[in-house]
Amino acid sequence: MFLHSPGAFIEFERGETEQSISDRFEKQVERFPDSLAIKTRNHRLTYRELNPEANRVVGEHETIYASAAWNRIKFEVGMSKLSVSYSE
Repeated sequence: MFLHSPGAFIEFERGETEQSISDRFEKQVERFPDSLAIKTRNHRLTYRELNPEANRVVGEHETIYASAAWNRIKFEVGMSKLSVSYSE
């Protein structure tokens, strides 16, 4: 049974607890798009509003990770050249 009022306990079926958090979140977006997902003193977001924001963060981190990995490869190759030049 899903209750979506402030302070209510939200019970998940067994199959849902064996899913990833992101899969469970996507299901909440589908089931309760206009329900409050996050509330702070200054902000309120529904699941519908939060989902694209979360997706944007994922995209940014994928770009940052790819860039960091690429820079790491360049660094490692550069360092290997440095050690070759010292050993010659």
